[in-house]
Amino acid sequence: MRTEKSGRKTIGMAMVAIIVASVFAMFAPISVGNTPVPSGKVAIYYLVPDNSSVPEGYSHTTVVQLWVNTTGPIRGGKVSLKFDRTCGNITGITFNTATWDDTVANKFNPLPDKTVITYGATSQRSSGDYLIGNLTIHCNSSCCASNLNFIPETYISNTTGGTYYMPADVSADNGTFICGKLLVINKTVKDPATGNWVDGPLTLGPEWKGKDLIFKITVTAPCENLSNVVVNDTMGPRLRYNNSASTAPDSNTTQTVNWTIGSLSAGSSWTVTFNATIVDYGTEDNTAKTSGTVDKIGGVGVDAT
Repeated sequence: MRTEKSGRKTIGMAMVAIIVASVFAMFAPISVGNTPVPSGKVAIYYLVPDNSSVPEGYSHTTVVQLWVNTTGPIRGGKVSLKFDRTCGNITGITFNTATWDDTVANKFNPLPDKTVITYGATSQRSSGDYLIGNLTIHCNSSCCASNLNFIPETYISNTTGGTYYMPADVSADNGTFICGKLLVINKTVKDPATGNWVDGPLTLGPEWKGKDLIFKITVTAPCENLSNVVVNDTMGPRLRYNNSASTAPDSNTTQTVNWTIGSLSAGSSWTVTFNATIVDYGTEDNTAKTSGTVDKIGGVGVDAT
């Protein structure tokens, strides 16, 4: 029996073993694929993934693809991106030179208020969906969120129609990035021998069948304001919730308990305790999870399971 670094806890009870699990937040996965050109526009710039994260935080990096989808011919273009440099930075781009082979046009220019990327081809390309290159995003903070926005002076160009600027002719699907863990959940159990809250291991004798254990769940927003925060606890068949939570749940069954927290301000925590009765012997998982949305970046979701 062990306590893992991720937050997984084991409680031994003679023939009864109860696993209490809680894991730091991971960024909710985002589906990827072609982003269509809106009606009335000739092209759209977008990012894959449009919402990215670096759970390890400070000094770590992730790669985000920069794409352009165009309904007409294209020879090259310019992209201007704005973001919170105290949170992270775009430190470079690896150009897709199979398509954009003009080494004179392909430039990366990190300015104080924005990052500018130009790209080009030695011959005009037909309409289509093209990878421009892979951006490297480097975290400057251990916990933060930032928008990653396309701004004016973003355009495409060709040899037949000239230059098409954003926002009149060219659209953009803005993105975001997260550094670190914006939502954290921790679950512990009260050791009946010492009265301390422990991760485990906790060993109890067979006489504990039919008695209660007290669990505590703490949800924290370390650095950003969060909304729509909910908590769900799921117990296996050898534990039974007995309607004794310090904060009444929004819903529950004998094996599940659900709370709606709502908003959590940056740096704040929410805690609940509840009892569960040991009803049988064996081994099972007991998992707490939480999810919410990040106010600063337009409601992008984060969760911890």
